[in-house]
Amino acid sequence: MNYNIYQLSDDFEIKPVLNSDLDTEIEQRLSTIEKEIVKEYLKKQEGKLGIKNLGNEIRYNAILKKEFNNSINNKVIVKMTENRRSFIKVFLSNWFIYDNSEIYYFILESSFGNESRIVDSSFIRINEIREELKEFYSFFRKTTMGPKVFFIEIKGLSDYHIIDNEGYSLLQK
Repeated sequence: MNYNIYQLSDDFEIKPVLNSDLDTEIEQRLSTIEKEIVKEYLKKQEGKLGIKNLGNEIRYNAILKKEFNNSINNKVIVKMTENRRSFIKVFLSNWFIYDNSEIYYFILESSFGNESRIVDSSFIRINEIREELKEFYSFFRKTTMGPKVFFIEIKGLSDYHIIDNEGYSLLQK
């Protein structure tokens, strides 16, 4: 999986982190997530021009359900493919649920999200997250240390690329 990593600072700024600094356990979980996304993608596009979206397949995949929103060793990966309006609600909810943990928000890079059609095009982008958190921080300050927060921005899938095929997205090796 190709990705950028960011960490939320104490003043709610989003700072880039080196990919090599990503926790090994999280890397392994991301590998499992990638395999399941590819599996669902290939299964849905089989015999077709491609896909229009993969939302339900991702939502109901048992392995992905286990990987997302499941704290293992105080580390949780949260699928944040919802729209911008729901971001602060999801963010605050997870802040309280996983107070003493590390939270890794799984988000899609804008062009990859649009090309892949893994979810519909209303998903939140990293620049919108920056804006939302900046505005939030201008009104509210944290009163507890809270969790360590990271954002993993997915830019592509290893060994695969996506092409537009007559208005459908097609995954190819």
